[in-house]
Formats: sequence, C-alpha cells, structure tokens
Amino acid sequence: MRNQIRQYLSVKGLIVVLSLFVVHQSIAQCPVGVQLVQNGNLADEGSGNISSVAQWALSSGVVLASTTGIEFQTNNVIQTLSQTINNFHPGPSGSKIITVVVKPLTGVPSAGSDSVRFQVLYDNVVYATVVTTEGAATNATVYYSNGASGSVTSIPQDNRIAPNEPFSTINITIPSTVPTSGVLQLKNDSTLGDPGNQGNEDDFAIQSVSILTCCGTFDAGTDKGVCVGATSTMTATAGLGTWMWTPLASNPGTATITTPTSATTTINGFSTSGIYNFKWSNGSCMDTVKVTVNALPIVTCPANLTKCLNDAPFALTGGSPTGGTYSGTGVSAGSFNAATAGVGTHTITYLVTDINNCTNTCQF
Repeated sequence: MRNQIRQYLSVKGLIVVLSLFVVHQSIAQCPVGVQLVQNGNLADEGSGNISSVAQWALSSGVVLASTTGIEFQTNNVIQTLSQTINNFHPGPSGSKIITVVVKPLTGVPSAGSDSVRFQVLYDNVVYATVVTTEGAATNATVYYSNGASGSVTSIPQDNRIAPNEPFSTINITIPSTVPTSGVLQLKNDSTLGDPGNQGNEDDFAIQSVSILTCCGTFDAGTDKGVCVGATSTMTATAGLGTWMWTPLASNPGTATITTPTSATTTINGFSTSGIYNFKWSNGSCMDTVKVTVNALPIVTCPANLTKCLNDAPFALTGGSPTGGTYSGTGVSAGSFNAATAGVGTHTITYLVTDINNCTNTCQF
C-alpha cells in the first residue's frame, strides 16, 4: 500500500517538498511477533449454537461453540468466517505464516459419513485445504496450493469414540509477495458428499487462528519542507526492534542524518536540488520518504551607486528578479536616503523569496 502526502514547511533560506511513500515489507528475524488476528482464540465463545463470532464475520447459519473451539457442523452448506488483516509482514521465522489449530470430526453416525472440505484463504486465494475421508476414517489430508507450503500433510480425524483425537496445528507458509492488507477466510464446505446421503457430513472444529508479524506499527511521519542547505526535522514511529534512517544511493547529492537510529532526528546539508529518498527501516520493514529539494532563486543586484549627502531620496531598482525587498542603512520602503545613511560606504541587501518559499540574496 502506498500513501502519498504533500506538505510545505518554511525554513529561512531553504525549502524541501517531501512526498511520503509508505512501502511496508518485513524484517527477516525478530525474537517475538505481534498478533494480527483479532479474537484468534476461538475456545472462549460460549456454548451451544451461535450465529456470530466476535471480530469475525460469519457468512450464514450458526456454528457450535464449546470450551475447545467452534465447530462447523451444519450439513450441506458452505460457511465462511472472515476478518480483515492489516500489516501482514513476515513473523519470527522470517516468513508469512498463517497458523490454524483444527480437528476434523467424523459425522454421526460414522457409517456413511460424507467428506467435507475446510480451506484457509487470504486475499481470496486458497492456500491450504483439509479434506476428510468418508466413513470411520482415521486421518484427513492436507493440501497446499498457490505457492503455499507446510510440513503437515495428514492430521487425525476424530471418530467421536473415546479417547478423543487431539487438535492439530497447521502452519501454512504463504508467498511473501501477498498484500500486507487482505481478508483472512476460514471456509467449510459440506456440499461435497453423495447427494443421496447429504445430511450426514463430517464436521470441522477450529480452536485458534494466528498470524504473527515482526514489524509492529511503524510510520516515517509527516512530510517536511526545506530548501538546499537547510535542516529538516524527521519524526517517525518505530515498530519492533531497532530502526534506522538511511539515505538511498540514488540521491542526487549528500545530506547528513544527525542521529540515524533515533525516531526523531534532523537531516541537514542538502548539497544540491533534486529528488532525495530516505528510508526508515528495520531489516526489510520500511517506510521510504521521497524528498524534493528545491534550488534557491538566482538573485542579481544593480551596479554600485555613488550619491551625495544632499541628494534627494530615490527608489532602489534593478534587482532581479523583481518583487524582492531592499534593506540596509538609509533604506526605507524601498528607497535610499543618503542624508539618513550618512557619509561613507553602505551595503544594501536585496532579498527574493520564490514560489517555493526559498530565499536568496545579493548585495551592492
């Protein structure tokens, strides 16, 4: 996702127009992650049939809630639990992983129980499918698709005969290029069985769903405005771990970052005009700040003048570009008064401010 903001900040002698492009990627390793799934623990939703699950959207019907999770058990329907995920970046393992803790259950009675299909989707793409086996089966098969991978290919299927089978953890590693914002879906399809036997489908219980990220919440801050040679204060928000400001090698000139590891720091000494980029990052978690540095206006003064003490005051002209301001001893409202200035050599300054609020001067 890319956000662009433009803002101008005046600093005497310098202005930068800075456009912030937010590019969220991810860090390779971190000690702990931030949980992105809201209400990922589904073992505390009460008991009995419920038509809604906190923080999730249930497409239709009801699910069975218990102390071990929620169970899709409605026959001959397709039901989906979904929620929007934001800031999906790689977690502690360095990969983007969706973890689901599930248990397939044989229908009652087990004889003739039809197969069902449970799928995990992100951004409308199927990355894992678990398919039960008809009848009193012992295992369900796990398939990965669309670039996803995982080590678990078979999980126990509970035949509802003591002792109960445990829940199984499936870690689904999905491509790192998937969008950082998208909809996570848990889809149960109980319409696959024999049409003449529908009404006795297998079931699926979900105990928890988890997505960990190593980036946390981070932001390069608001845009700044300075000109060639001035100082700009950067104020960022750091995510997890240690973050750093760095200039990109493609910058047209040099600039000095005072404290690279501080969220609030100054950048000064822009050596030339052009497009600059500065990165606020931790590994590959980063925001990139685009800075357009405006050149100072080119200002020229009129030739030196010689006046007598008793000459009448006169308007100062000849500065280029026009529209600037004259100042100095004996100067008032754009006119020079020799009597006020007195005998001697006097320096007059001509100052011009351009449309970017950049200023420059000359003297005569």
